[in-house]
Amino acid sequence: MLSFIRLDRKPYRWFINQAHRRFLETTLIGREETVYQAASTSAFKDNNARTIFTMTLPGQPDLPGAQAEMNLIVKRYKIRNWIEMLKATFISKAHQEVMSAAHLIQQHVNTVYPLGVLEKRRFGLVREVFVFLKKIDNVIPLKEFLARPMSLEYKDTLLKALGEFIREVHQARFFHKDLHTGNILINPESLTEGAPELYLIDLHRSLVRPHFAQAYGMYNLAQMVYSLSTVLPLTDAYRFVRYYRELDFRKSVFRDFVRTVFDMADDLRHKHWQSRNKRCLKDSSAYSRMRIKDKTRWENMFIDRGFSRDEVFGLIAQHDKIANQEPGKLFKHTKNHSISFMRYGSSDVVIKEYRYSIWNRILSFLGIHPARKEWFSISGLLVRNVRTAQPIALVEKKDLFYTWVNKAYVVAKKIEAEPTNQFLMHKFGLRIRDKGTLANKIRFIKQFALAVKTIHQKGIFHRDLKANNVLIRDALISNLSSFLFYFIDLDRVTFNRETTSEERITNLAQLNAAVANVVTRADRLRFYRFYAYGEECLPHKEEKEIIKRIMQVTIKRRHFWPLQG
Repeated sequence: MLSFIRLDRKPYRWFINQAHRRFLETTLIGREETVYQAASTSAFKDNNARTIFTMTLPGQPDLPGAQAEMNLIVKRYKIRNWIEMLKATFISKAHQEVMSAAHLIQQHVNTVYPLGVLEKRRFGLVREVFVFLKKIDNVIPLKEFLARPMSLEYKDTLLKALGEFIREVHQARFFHKDLHTGNILINPESLTEGAPELYLIDLHRSLVRPHFAQAYGMYNLAQMVYSLSTVLPLTDAYRFVRYYRELDFRKSVFRDFVRTVFDMADDLRHKHWQSRNKRCLKDSSAYSRMRIKDKTRWENMFIDRGFSRDEVFGLIAQHDKIANQEPGKLFKHTKNHSISFMRYGSSDVVIKEYRYSIWNRILSFLGIHPARKEWFSISGLLVRNVRTAQPIALVEKKDLFYTWVNKAYVVAKKIEAEPTNQFLMHKFGLRIRDKGTLANKIRFIKQFALAVKTIHQKGIFHRDLKANNVLIRDALISNLSSFLFYFIDLDRVTFNRETTSEERITNLAQLNAAVANVVTRADRLRFYRFYAYGEECLPHKEEKEIIKRIMQVTIKRRHFWPLQG
């Protein structure tokens, strides 16, 4: 059993693994400046919560069979406010990680080997905290490994080992609150030997329960199913759960168990999407929020951390100059909107300006206005792995004495693709004279239908899904066309748990009404059937009734299906 002792070296306090006290006292304790040097030079992960870096300690450690030096993984947990400072003073995330690792090692579960914790205190309060862990050699995250191609035999061996590993973790009465494939390491070479070596890491959010309830196990399985489904088919996630299954599960009980786990995984997926989507409106690892004030107004800015604030303001200044002096050069110019294309480095960017009426300014008090909706929706689509423009910045301009938004700008990378109708005329405008062109057109219709179906399955409802709000690019793969679809003009998009049949019919009618006549009646029926296949809310036996409803909405938009031919 691992035991830890406390050593005070003001302003530092150490909690170290007693088995390695002599080694740590000669290489690390009293040399705390080396920790800070390593943090500044060898960090490989840095976000709002923690910094992770590597260190190498010289000398002979007291580990059986160890080499002349020891490689460490060090985590520095960031304390950002008084609440976190008080929590860390009583029990920090570093202490939680060490205690959890010690418990798993005692239960013979593979995990990182803890060496100790370093705290820097002032007036009795923890200001900084580090945890030192022995680096595991020759391992990579399971998520990265699963993205590689592998044989069915190796995949089955891995899923079986993973199910048994998670069952061992639960038998050790251990509940990991953030269990996913990124927090499990694998030795790739061990898989070829038929006995995959798996290691559980990132233990600062975990609990050891005196009685491990089934609800904890189901929640962990749901987390793993969701994580696996991002890189593997759902059938593989099911096989993982089946390998986890306790031997005394009857078939009927197991069927209900699996259904519950997959429902929980679906809930986690939507909660995760919502959580990640909100990061675009606050300081996060990907985005930065800024407030800039001058003599007459102040500006609110949300920007991708990979871009410069000054360069974005320079692009907006160029846009304003063209809008004021040469509006004819703008791509689009109306009373409420202006759109321009600008050169930014080696690529083009789109600047979309919103000018607000009194009503929109009043709504902007609540943080509700079209530009912010567009910015939020772009992030929402990307989080859900739906193609759209790559966002750069959202800039809101406000009066100095009023908090409403007068105008706003959304800056994004230009998509190298064509609007749907332009693409259709360019690709299929001529009369089809050979089977190859017909097969390519049917392939396009199928992929377009599946793209629309995907956004609906992910709970996305685009209230203005006309044909030219979908951009299309033809990407040739092995001489076959593979079409990429990008959804734009997103200031009227909503995200729900699921889309209703009425919302789906509305979108299908919008596309039907606005698409070019090069798409025949037979093509439109193919599109619907590709879309509706397997959808419970659009049953095949009601196809005629549903198509009739689509036509009714289409006619209200003053468009009609063309005659076949």
